[in-house]
Amino acid sequence: MGTTEQRPVAADEPAKTRRGALSVGAAFTFLQPEAAKAVVTRALAFRAEASVPVRQAFDAAIRKSVKLKGFRDASRANAKQLEASVIDEIDDFNDRIAAATLRTWHESQPELRQLVGEYLRAADVTIDPDPKLERLRIGWTANEWRDLRSGLLTAHEHLDEDDAILMLVLASGTVPNPEDQPLPLESLRFQRWLEELERLPNDAPDWRDAHLFADMVAELAEKKVEELIDGHVSSLAEGIKEVRGKYKEELRYLGVDMDTWFEDAKERLATIPDAEIIVADLKSQLKAYQPIRPQAPLREEEKRRSEAREKCERAVLALVKSWQELMSQPLAVADEHEQYVTEPNAEVESPVASKELDALQERLEKVEGEYDNLKAENARLNGTNTSMQLEKEELGEQIRDLKKALKGSKETEQHWRRAFVNRKRGSGTANVTERVSFASVGDVIAQAEHAFADELLFALNGKSHKHFSFQKPDEVFDALAWLATEYHRLRPDPGPSPDFDRLLKEACPGWSYKPNQTDTTMGMYPEWYKTSVGSKTYDLPHHIGKGNSFDPKNTIRIAFAWDGDRNQVVVGFIGLHQRNRHS
Repeated sequence: MGTTEQRPVAADEPAKTRRGALSVGAAFTFLQPEAAKAVVTRALAFRAEASVPVRQAFDAAIRKSVKLKGFRDASRANAKQLEASVIDEIDDFNDRIAAATLRTWHESQPELRQLVGEYLRAADVTIDPDPKLERLRIGWTANEWRDLRSGLLTAHEHLDEDDAILMLVLASGTVPNPEDQPLPLESLRFQRWLEELERLPNDAPDWRDAHLFADMVAELAEKKVEELIDGHVSSLAEGIKEVRGKYKEELRYLGVDMDTWFEDAKERLATIPDAEIIVADLKSQLKAYQPIRPQAPLREEEKRRSEAREKCERAVLALVKSWQELMSQPLAVADEHEQYVTEPNAEVESPVASKELDALQERLEKVEGEYDNLKAENARLNGTNTSMQLEKEELGEQIRDLKKALKGSKETEQHWRRAFVNRKRGSGTANVTERVSFASVGDVIAQAEHAFADELLFALNGKSHKHFSFQKPDEVFDALAWLATEYHRLRPDPGPSPDFDRLLKEACPGWSYKPNQTDTTMGMYPEWYKTSVGSKTYDLPHHIGKGNSFDPKNTIRIAFAWDGDRNQVVVGFIGLHQRNRHS
């Protein structure tokens, strides 16, 4: 079948498939967004023909999670009416709907299921899926998975790649081990392209265009980012305009002035995605508020209306407050390369002086400028100047070297955060060449409670998972260290609020910071968004995290509150995803 000697899980190796399990809904993480949409479309179209248990489970999942205008029971809607809502639920990690969709899709593909089953048997691969198709085992290594997938697509070139991959997962009941992924890319498309390039012979003529292709991809990425930003800006402008136009009297009555909202947000580009959410929630609340604001004609009706009116008014004003907090962040930094130098504790001075980082950054920007100028001149001459091309390549190499040096300097700086941690632990002088390592998230929490006893207060609520199976516990410790150092230092008296998301991304690559949750969501699910210390209850509106999948090995959230009286960050939730209105 064209695979290597290291074959996928064979019948005499059952232990390999029992290293863990995931919900079947996790199979969606192997699909591109357009492929996931196609799965939903096919499953909904097949729903009426599905077997009774599969159809009933799908209907029950829709009934519980989907709300459609005009339907008391959304499962009675047709496929076209349901498609967008089901996709939204899956995007928001609604595992029940994801699993029901996949079971229906699986049943709708008898020919593909038979073909893949025959392929797996011919490849001597164990076929032992969960009979109810509820769980997936974690078994293959990355190489085994790649060989199995490539072998199927080579043997059956007519197959749609995404359909074939999804059926491989469902028919075998097994997924690759997420701890054994050699390419650190979130994009499945890019990962597949890299795997294809790895198989390309070293004498293939394609390699002559490799550097040019890399440049074109980088330029295209910048263009797409600009388009994304422009799209968010336009969407926000339209949303604010609509709210101001439709609910002018309601806003005036509540004393809400939105005249400068768009300009305030536009000056802070990093806030715009969160700003869009606030405006959308504000629109929803004002839509509910508009018909109940006037006094009712009857006393009993007015009593009911006044309660609903007060609830809407509180929600609107809370959203206005969330907006004001979001807009208290500093103006967008003009130089996107500007770096933030961490100073976690005055007692520990970083040997990597900020001057060294600045010098590297300045040299990098100078070379990049020369590179861009030379590339433009080279294009003007239409590539006829060979020496210029060689100089361009040399400058490109310099840029790569400087970026490596800059990255190394930043990594060394991160070691000095660990030096601070060791000092807090009372371990004496820290050795910055020795990385601190942790076996699990539980181990991280135990160490952080001791290391940051003055800065962090751990009060995990009942929805937390202290022994969460996130596969990179060292990163969790770094994130908690960031809360205990940078965030703790800046939070009491920040002046114009710092861009915490940017600072976290610089300290912990791949992590992000979210400043708020809507009062509606927090009110609906208090067990997820509150925690208590003694008689004091804390809301948990802020969170940091990494990953966006069903897989707890690759996704984690840490929700927290700030207690000004204690001068501590109260860590109240650690787990996969806090529940929201869509999950």
